[in-house]
Amino acid sequence: MKTAGIVTIHKINNYGAVLQAYALNKFLRNNGIEAYTIDFRTPRVEESYQIYYPFKSVMDIPRNLMCARYKKQLTLRNKRFNEFLEKKVPMTEKAYFSDEEMEKANFDFDYYLCGSDQIWNTHCTNYRDSFLLSFVKDKSKCISYAASIGESTIVEPLIPKFKKELSDFKSLSVRELQGSQLISGITNREVKTVTDPVFLLSKDDWETLLVENPIKGPYILFYAVHSGDVEGMRDFAKAMQKKLSMPLVILNKNLKDMLYKNKKFYCAGPQEFVSLIKNAEYVCTNSFHAVAFSSILHTKFWVFSSKAGVSTSSRIHSITEQLGLANRVLNRSNSANVELTEDIDFNEVDKKLRAMVKDSKEFLLNSLN
Repeated sequence: MKTAGIVTIHKINNYGAVLQAYALNKFLRNNGIEAYTIDFRTPRVEESYQIYYPFKSVMDIPRNLMCARYKKQLTLRNKRFNEFLEKKVPMTEKAYFSDEEMEKANFDFDYYLCGSDQIWNTHCTNYRDSFLLSFVKDKSKCISYAASIGESTIVEPLIPKFKKELSDFKSLSVRELQGSQLISGITNREVKTVTDPVFLLSKDDWETLLVENPIKGPYILFYAVHSGDVEGMRDFAKAMQKKLSMPLVILNKNLKDMLYKNKKFYCAGPQEFVSLIKNAEYVCTNSFHAVAFSSILHTKFWVFSSKAGVSTSSRIHSITEQLGLANRVLNRSNSANVELTEDIDFNEVDKKLRAMVKDSKEFLLNSLN
């Protein structure tokens, strides 16, 4: 059996990152490749498990008081993330914390894959050369799958490094069209645009992760990422809560939510996240991966996106257009004019999903042939 080592962002307190890491590893194993995620970690990733905010402004005082109030839930969340990775994502026995350690590791895989998530975002302090598979001498064993740059440019001094490391890859693919054009210009090679790894697994595959739903009865799931306060999003969620007479279940902590009566469920791990989306009546979010899982698991959603130039927003617009769901993308100006209970034809979504994913699967399997 052929073996593969995967370098991605996996050891992080983030649902999308952990589940995409699981999906790529699982897809390879489902197709006869003995895959291992190389346990490569960076300081910023490790910091995501901290319960309290480092003191940077006076607002961190009330934020940390909130963290203290929900410390038990937040600690359980961290535990669930760690247990999921340990049980569900085969990894190397040793963890690596620097490019130098990766160079000295002397891995012996038949293939090396890098991706997905923003591993090539050079504007981010999380970037490391190992995300370019710089530690692999034989580049004919190297494949990028859905790697993301997350910005419109690569930091100028690093462009020669990208050219050196990527030009001789066996095959190259990225997650966004803009990134494909950028890497193609640097390497003078064809660079495929492919789907996020979570789409490589089917609805049935994801339903094997379901756990007993922690919320009883119908509910609206509210999942906000980044600033957690896209303009108009909370007002819309409150309007849904009032009109539908359903509780609002909040996944990520934010001081603003202390003002409202809702169910604060800050202890969800990756499996609880999938289960909460699957069993929700509606999802209200600004997250690409919440849109992805809602589409896969047939849950009606509304997604807010107010910054068209931001990578996450461009992904949201792209995926909803591909699936014929552009009308589910809201902002403050148009959110007052939608019918809250408008249905989604998931039979049509499934057809578009199959067509969209087929090409990406073929690219990856052909690269491993």
